[in-house]
Amino acid sequence: MYYEFYIDVYFLENLFMDLILIGITCRVLKIRPKAVRWMAAAIVGALGACALMIQPLHSGIWVIVLGDVLLGLLMVKIGCGVRQKKMLLKGIVTLYLISFLLGGIFQMLFSFLPLSVIVTGGISSLILVWLLDGYKKMKCRTQDIYQVTLSLKGKTEVMQALRDTGNHLKEPYGGRPVCITDSLSVKELVDDSVRIFYIPYHSVGKDAGILPGITFDYMIIAREPVPVRIEHPVIAISKEPVSIKGEYQMILNPLLIDE
Repeated sequence: MYYEFYIDVYFLENLFMDLILIGITCRVLKIRPKAVRWMAAAIVGALGACALMIQPLHSGIWVIVLGDVLLGLLMVKIGCGVRQKKMLLKGIVTLYLISFLLGGIFQMLFSFLPLSVIVTGGISSLILVWLLDGYKKMKCRTQDIYQVTLSLKGKTEVMQALRDTGNHLKEPYGGRPVCITDSLSVKELVDDSVRIFYIPYHSVGKDAGILPGITFDYMIIAREPVPVRIEHPVIAISKEPVSIKGEYQMILNPLLIDE
């Protein structure tokens, strides 16, 4: 008894699945992969899978295991473009977790549906992305606190900021998302020469009003794995502290950090 093995078909199937793996891994790590890197990583993964498949049986299981780990490292390094050791390790773990989950969904569908490998892989990836997005929404990240750096006229101020899903405030002139801080937190940055405009607001259970707003030079949100830099952010200034306990000094608009 023997099986026919087509290396070209095996390569194309692995290429397609590796494209999916890299794409979902980058999505989880919040990295936008470049098309060239994405394809290069998938090609490396597919070639490596072919090389491991044609290894003699007497090579030993450790050759296959080490080869698989090396492939994962190369795919993350090339596809996601990460260099830091911590992020590289996180990327490899994420890649193999995604591979495990995707493989489970794939096997379940392939057992019951008479579809090709590529079609089953595509459906599996859509299901996995849907599950991951659902899990992300269920985590309820309303209490996420980030370190934020505000800059104006060469001066900077570092503070803690709360990502608040209830903050939908936008300035009326261009529709840009607005963050809120208190006057005490930015007193070293703001002087009489700073141009101020006014932003109308309305909160549940309270009367409508206006807040003074300032356009800063830039704001950096220390989000992992890559900090978010916002050019010319609009910040509304409140007379009252935004946190009674002083846990944070700014309320972030979620549109700025979830993009």
